[in-house]
Amino acid sequence: MKRQCIKADLASGIVSDANAFAKETMGDPAYPFKLFCRVITVSLRTMEIVRSLPPLDIAPNADASVAGPGSAKTATDEELEAADAAE
Repeated sequence: MKRQCIKADLASGIVSDANAFAKETMGDPAYPFKLFCRVITVSLRTMEIVRSLPPLDIAPNADASVAGPGSAKTATDEELEAADAAE
């Protein structure tokens, strides 16, 4: 949101306005907001898909010093929800 504010460079007098840029290039001053909403929608749908997947049944790696399949800890639903709440 910080980048979406209107600001003027005092030395050059150039005004940076994301909404004016969106109106000129996309023909829609609400484009930045609509794009933001689309990003949120994709994120939410991705989480729905990920949570609907069955759990992976991977045997733990016997040698924890070697990175490989099954050696990484996966996040639980509770951990994902806590991360979402923290944002």
